Amino acid sequence: MEKDEIELIKRAQKGEREAFAALYEKYFEKIYRYCFFNLRSHEDAQDAVQETFVKTLRRIKEFETKSQGTFQAYLFQIARNIIIDRSRKRREIKIEDFESIESTEDMVEEFSKKQRSERVRRVIDRLDGVERQIIILRYFEEMSYEEIAEAVGLKPAALRVRIHRLIKKIAALYEHEDRRRN
Repeated sequence: MEKDEIELIKRAQKGEREAFAALYEKYFEKIYRYCFFNLRSHEDAQDAVQETFVKTLRRIKEFETKSQGTFQAYLFQIARNIIIDRSRKRREIKIEDFESIESTEDMVEEFSKKQRSERVRRVIDRLDGVERQIIILRYFEEMSYEEIAEAVGLKPAALRVRIHRLIKKIAALYEHEDRRRN
């Protein structure tokens, strides 16, 4: 963790609202993106982000900068628990919501991208909740193995093995999608 961030956390733990606001500003976009990708609704994502930061504010004094890992992983762990609570009702990911295809691309390329996105969405939808979250955190949020392990409650070595297996599983599911289409 950066020295500046540790200082902000310590100040926020003392009740300094400006310090917490700085942490909020630093992590809002990442937490929002993670929540939106999992919940697939702007309203639900906004609610989940708000709940994440409210819980974080209430628990900030419990966070220990030396023993609990990174603050980012701590936030993602709280967000993950909120998402689990909210997403039991929903199962489908809409990757096309994240794409912005430029109008200068020709129609064939646009159609092809949409088809690939749909196939990726179907494959990711077939993963269980934890698997889906691991993939999102690693490949969409680009978090480190250590941060992901902390956020999902695994040891980094176990996470690496799991990601390796997930990549194989995704490849097999994607291949199955290909065969099914043809």
